[in-house]
Amino acid sequence: MKKTLFIAFLALCNTAVFAQKPKTTKCAYQAPLPKLKGVDSITYDDEIRPILLQNGWDPIAISEEEKGPLFDKDKPEQYCSATICVSSFKDKNKNKLTLVMNDFIQKVELKCFNQ
Repeated sequence: MKKTLFIAFLALCNTAVFAQKPKTTKCAYQAPLPKLKGVDSITYDDEIRPILLQNGWDPIAISEEEKGPLFDKDKPEQYCSATICVSSFKDKNKNKLTLVMNDFIQKVELKCFNQ
């Protein structure tokens, strides 16, 4: 009986996981995006960030309170701690792109304004 209940519980958990809304990887109307996840930080600084800017992704400047000792005035959208950096951009449709990186871009989050 316990084994049957356990199997039913696992099946219910799997159903709940698959029933969740998938994370958005593309908005209906958004500025173009290059490949981002897994890009190393040097390539991001030299190649990817300029492409984002050229394609219509505008930096979202961090607040004065967030500016720390690692603040780079050439990248006003980037907040860095000792181990991680976070950059945020928006496009003309108010979609928001957030990148979390250390040596490589670890997480890419796209929030669609109109969805």
